[in-house]
Amino acid sequence: MKTAIALCTFYPNVQTLRCELALETIRFLSLAGYAVVVVDGSQDSEVGSALSEAGAYVYPQGKKGMGQGKREAARHALALSADIVLLMEPERPDLVRFVGAIVEPIVSGQADAVCVGRTQKSFATYPEFQRELETQTNEFYNGLVGSDFDAVFGPVALSRKAALGFAEFDPTAFGAEDTYIQVFYPVLLRKQGGRVTCVRVDFTYDPRQKIEEETTLSQEMMGRRAWQAKTVMDGVRAILLS
Repeated sequence: MKTAIALCTFYPNVQTLRCELALETIRFLSLAGYAVVVVDGSQDSEVGSALSEAGAYVYPQGKKGMGQGKREAARHALALSADIVLLMEPERPDLVRFVGAIVEPIVSGQADAVCVGRTQKSFATYPEFQRELETQTNEFYNGLVGSDFDAVFGPVALSRKAALGFAEFDPTAFGAEDTYIQVFYPVLLRKQGGRVTCVRVDFTYDPRQKIEEETTLSQEMMGRRAWQAKTVMDGVRAILLS
């Protein structure tokens, strides 16, 4: 079965650490034989060129917004005749070595969607403030959904049928923000009877990114993670109550 990787990027320039990590991720994925689709919202044209040179199919983002970018990425991946679409954050080169294990439940016909989770060993590589906040958010999520997932990690693999639904998924119709749709959609899919499971991996958070987020970007990242937690909790609640 063909697996395509769907990514969304938005960087001020190619020199940022996040862009460097994304380029590493794409190179590793390409070397592993995966088709990589990137929807890029960067204003600097050099970013798109660098992503393309790294081995990705790069498409300018059509409409602004987090949810819109992810839907566009899924559609482009499906256009490559993918049987499985893996949506993930681009700045995670270490995740590439786990792609086979992540999609296995779909390949074997046991699941329609796989939410990727972190082991305790993986969690230990993250900034402390992020570990604490995401643990609380996961506890809230699992308490509502009745699962044992690491929902806020983000990556999710979808069968072709599930990906077709994701490509048209509008969380605002259920009272949720059009942001973390890769977290919201599995909740709806499960509510509709879809088979959703979790695969946990020993992913290592990049040490360079950890240092940056604990020092120069500390206040910014704390604020961003707090907003993410509230958005996820409000969105999951809205979908379950719809």
